Amino acid sequence: MRLSIRKNGKNNNEQIVEFTKGALLSNVLRKEGVFVDMPCYGMGRCGKCKVRFLDGTTAVTDADRRFFSEKELEDGWRLACRAVLKADAVVEIANSEPGLADSVDETICNEKPRVHQDSKKLVAVDIGTTTIAASLVYSGVTVTCMNHQRTYGADVISRIQAAVSGNADDLKRLVIDDVKGLIKKLLIKAGLPTGTELDEIVIAGNTTMLHLLMGD
Repeated sequence: MRLSIRKNGKNNNEQIVEFTKGALLSNVLRKEGVFVDMPCYGMGRCGKCKVRFLDGTTAVTDADRRFFSEKELEDGWRLACRAVLKADAVVEIANSEPGLADSVDETICNEKPRVHQDSKKLVAVDIGTTTIAASLVYSGVTVTCMNHQRTYGADVISRIQAAVSGNADDLKRLVIDDVKGLIKKLLIKAGLPTGTELDEIVIAGNTTMLHLLMGD
């Protein structure tokens, strides 16, 4: 079966994917690298993963009724974490982002970066539960992004539960992709080639974040 994903309401920004009947929409989106915020780890409690079915809508659940009016339900609004796909569908993700989206994207630079090509390239990374920050040491440049593990929950307990439930590899992939994206952005903003070889990377974070990064 086929799912058409329209991001931010733009028909020309459409992604068509295959899915198996009975698949949970949130799982399909996660697999395809489409970020939908799910602080409650898909338990239907926070109401953040709102999507709109333009075609092929799913059954209304009790969780949907808690967060949508009858008019909104009639218009196709559902929670992605509760929507079971049983037929071809077209869904609009109003707040969708690609896997390396810059939902939190900040550059801190007190002065114009000056990084000599021959200088040592040292990067410091802080992996927070919500935000990841990376700095090119001595350059004055720091960049941040959302920790996209958030799709498995907003707190460390949710992510531990996700990891022991069989999602440890995906949690590791998400944070590694985020860190790689930040380092690439750091180099660009410092005026260095994206293929620049780094001399050292130091990563800090709480115990859970570091275990998820290492995949153990």
